[in-house]
Amino acid sequence: VQEVFEYVAVYFTRREWELLDDDDKVLYQDQMLKNFNTLVSLGYRGPAPDLICSIQQGQVELWVCDDEDCGEISGSDDLLAGELWLSSLLPSQ
Repeated sequence: VQEVFEYVAVYFTRREWELLDDDDKVLYQDQMLKNFNTLVSLGYRGPAPDLICSIQQGQVELWVCDDEDCGEISGSDDLLAGELWLSSLLPSQ
């Protein structure tokens, strides 16, 4: 299930995290917790992923990597998952 959570988790670089306003950070935390709680409701009983532990412990800085190290985490060198999240917050043109 850890692998399943990784499919729906969004990770930010430090630079991306700093671009989010406080409301967006709260929205992000809420959504990641909802994703994990959905997995639990489907029967997952293992340990919580590191991101969920960080949110539950009240950590404020939830970026997971420096800009140059995130390609491996997001699975793409061209477009990071955090950039997708940020672009979804922009109004449509």
